[in-house]
Amino acid sequence: MTFQKDITCHHIHSPLEQGMTNMTTTTLTSGTSGPTDPMLQFFTYDHLPARLQQVSKPFALLAQEIVLTYPRNPERTAGLRKLLEAKDCIVRASIYKDDPPPRPAPSQPFAR
Repeated sequence: MTFQKDITCHHIHSPLEQGMTNMTTTTLTSGTSGPTDPMLQFFTYDHLPARLQQVSKPFALLAQEIVLTYPRNPERTAGLRKLLEAKDCIVRASIYKDDPPPRPAPSQPFAR
């Protein structure tokens, strides 16, 4: 029996994402699209370089969808915080360098 690995990737667009292809940071924080949450301010991405905007935007879309879908309570806030942490990690992963620059030698030896 032979198995083949299926490497086809399908991106499923949520209704929210389909309607927010031109979403801006203002949409996240203004509350003009319905319910809002102070946590959404940390998902803004207009201030980032274009390359990092593409990394950050899916997290902003998901955060907005969470705020629009679930009632405001401590668990939703915890979920948004964890999503924010994941976003920060992935943004850093996208700019990660395998060989960081060497640390400069101390100017004076440590005294004992």
